[in-house]
Amino acid sequence: MSYSVKLSEELAVVATLDPYGLAGAATAYTDVVNMANHRRAIIAVLGGTAVATKMAATAVTIKVFECTAAGTAATTALKTKAIIRAQTSAALGQQVVLEVRDNELGSVHAGYTQYFKVGVTAGTNAINVGVIVLAGGSRYSNAAAYDLATVTIV
Repeated sequence: MSYSVKLSEELAVVATLDPYGLAGAATAYTDVVNMANHRRAIIAVLGGTAVATKMAATAVTIKVFECTAAGTAATTALKTKAIIRAQTSAALGQQVVLEVRDNELGSVHAGYTQYFKVGVTAGTNAINVGVIVLAGGSRYSNAAAYDLATVTIV
């Protein structure tokens, strides 16, 4: 019988932006992600409905910034993606998935080679949004050893 590693051991929850009512034209950031122990990270952004269902739909811009351990970021984003029209119906939402590889860090700003954070900016109207960053390809032990303190694996 062969041993199969659980997916929860292969991936670590390394950053989040808890479900949040983001004000129009405002930006919120995830925790800083340290890629020293991982090869790849996947960023899942969950754009919910506009905060008021009768409000006009709004755009959401997601940017990945190389940064220092303290979160001081490069001014140019490593990656950018947009949800062009966040929905206004309570039944609808959109998702964006981005991937960051450890060898991409430092490509925009040579001084930032180990850390990144994700910024989410609402368009002109408020929107509900949440972000989770999962890292995998652990170099030294199972990835789950690097989960945030708030993660419970069941």
